[in-house]
Amino acid sequence: GRVDGQVKVQGYRIELGEVEAVLAAHPGVQKCVVLVVTGQLVAYWVSKAGDELSAQELRSWLAERLPAYLVPGRCVQIESVPLSANGKVDRSALALLTTKEETAVALVPVPAADSAVVAVLVGIVSEVVGVESVEVEANLLEMGVNSVGVIRIANRVEQELGYRPPIEAFYRHPTIGALAVAYEEYRSSEPAVVEAPKLSTELLREPEEREAFKKRRHGLRPEAPTQKQIQLATSQSDEALQQKYLERRSYRQFAQAPIALESFSDFLGCLRQLVIGGEPKYLYPSAGSAYPVQTYLHIKAGRIAGLEPGTYYYHPAEHRLVLLTAGVELEPEIHDPFVNRPIFQEAAFSIFLVAQLAAIAPLYADHSLPFATLEAGYMSQLLMMQAPASQLGLCPVGLLDFERIRPLFDLEVSHVLLHTLLGGQIESSAQWAPPATYDLALAQNDEREEGEL
Repeated sequence: GRVDGQVKVQGYRIELGEVEAVLAAHPGVQKCVVLVVTGQLVAYWVSKAGDELSAQELRSWLAERLPAYLVPGRCVQIESVPLSANGKVDRSALALLTTKEETAVALVPVPAADSAVVAVLVGIVSEVVGVESVEVEANLLEMGVNSVGVIRIANRVEQELGYRPPIEAFYRHPTIGALAVAYEEYRSSEPAVVEAPKLSTELLREPEEREAFKKRRHGLRPEAPTQKQIQLATSQSDEALQQKYLERRSYRQFAQAPIALESFSDFLGCLRQLVIGGEPKYLYPSAGSAYPVQTYLHIKAGRIAGLEPGTYYYHPAEHRLVLLTAGVELEPEIHDPFVNRPIFQEAAFSIFLVAQLAAIAPLYADHSLPFATLEAGYMSQLLMMQAPASQLGLCPVGLLDFERIRPLFDLEVSHVLLHTLLGGQIESSAQWAPPATYDLALAQNDEREEGEL
């Protein structure tokens, strides 16, 4: 509804004029208008005389020239653009027009032998769309699958079938049938390979079994006696090296005294943006310098001096906290009861690293979420290394019901939670300098090292 033509769709801020400019550049389009109808971008166009342009052809044209989130979900052919009494486009009348929209995608026949593949795809798409089942020939864009949904479908297909459908191809043929055919073409063109043994998905739940599994250290590659090995030197003493390693560890217990705001400010300062030589700089890398990962916090009552309880956004360019929801306390039930809930109950604050996919998707499309996840990892490590200097401790956690508290952070649909940390003040003795006889190998098995990830 903004006068300047900027709208918000699927969490993205979009200039309708930008889409219209690309649409008008098609040689078969005489006039065009782009609107938002029921939360979806819809392109209306009038064809040039004698042109047989179809909706499918027009959508393919747009998909080749625009980021996925700017491609209209529907392309509608009309006889003429309705005008108001003062000669401007009558957008309300346009949205109600009886259209001549063609079926965007014809049903692609799927061989009966591929029924198992189709069943997998139906399950994936149904889960993303939020319905019990989806017809093989249904146009997924018209069912409301947005750009974030397209990425989720691509991620799931890659996990289940080992094939990642191109986003552009999906917009040209947004049906399960087309996905199945594309997968079969990919599989037939790939050279035969020996399949790797499937890993067991059974989780070890008994503490003794989990501890025994960790002690076997499967993450280390077995050494072959015949391989040449070169021992590397270190410039640090064993004691100095041990202390350095111990400074980076997880904490499960926190002091209940209020944290000084100055200490907390210094701690968050490791995420601060500085402008050097006219360019914004951070202490951690980001794909394409997009920096799409945002930092949100929840502060408990009375735990940080000078800060009222509630949810906050940390603004890295201004190095300030922006209050989002005042006075709110998070329910302990968002965490699992056995491991993380006791840590949360002692913690003074929670940190949520959230990707704003709208800030990176135009650059990296379906690679956006993996790149943002890497960035969240860099930020987490930086925070954990900075915390002890501010007399703070952190514990990374992964299992929590974020959807239950999502409204408290005023997020858009393109925001995705990547990682969470619980934190609080630690006593000076809790930093734990090891005794002279301390064995570094024991540190790797210290129970304070493990959070639930």
